[in-house]
Amino acid sequence: MNPAGLIPALETDAGTIFETGAILLWLADRHGGMAPIPDDGERAAFLAWLFFVSNTLHINLRMTFYPDQYIETATDALRDGARANVAHSLTLLETQALAGHNWFNAPEPSILDYYVICLMRWAQIYPQGQTGWFDKAKWPKLSELAARLEQRAATRTAAEAEGLGPHPFTRPEFPNPPEGTAI
Repeated sequence: MNPAGLIPALETDAGTIFETGAILLWLADRHGGMAPIPDDGERAAFLAWLFFVSNTLHINLRMTFYPDQYIETATDALRDGARANVAHSLTLLETQALAGHNWFNAPEPSILDYYVICLMRWAQIYPQGQTGWFDKAKWPKLSELAARLEQRAATRTAAEAEGLGPHPFTRPEFPNPPEGTAI
């Protein structure tokens, strides 16, 4: 479904949409909510951070999981550099979480909130046995956001449907069944 042969891809009545940022933005615009509307003054900043997460944080996290997909003879240096970039990206997002925006770490969650926290979930469990570098306590506002999102009914419903356990963001477990695993 995705011409690059990757995930995610979403089949819609408008055709197949691929790339996480595009899917999230399409869903928010199509169904209303979870993102500033196009004529909102905050839309530009929201889009900048959404695509920063998609194009920078997500890619660097993938490099920690699959370094040999980026360099044929992947080294620990590549993985270590990607991990440092993930930490730097999360530090930038921690600053945004403190800024009082209506589109990130606000009382009503946005697609950006869920996207960032899902990436933090993955960093805590993947690749299996190689997560000692990740310490979510370095980003207390993002950790608070994870705990808050975890209490939402929608999160509990999704976690149950996907077998993610009772604490998918604060104390993540491997999916059961493992279909959703990154391994």
